[in-house]
Amino acid sequence: MNTSLALTRPEVGTSREQLFRDLIGLSVQLESILFHEVVPMMRSAGHPLTGRVSSLRSEIKLRALLIGGAQ
Repeated sequence: MNTSLALTRPEVGTSREQLFRDLIGLSVQLESILFHEVVPMMRSAGHPLTGRVSSLRSEIKLRALLIGGAQ
């Protein structure tokens, strides 16, 4: 799985819609990393914040879906 994030500076004059699409794309990548890598490692280590991180992951996914751009 490719976990690299495309962190580039927005071009001057970038539309608000494009910024939202970029933000949604980044949130989808973060959600995937949390789901596939971070939460399982935390769970196996018995980390006390596993439930909170899992909940935040779900919120990220839900918000991206509500905005209408989740993949």
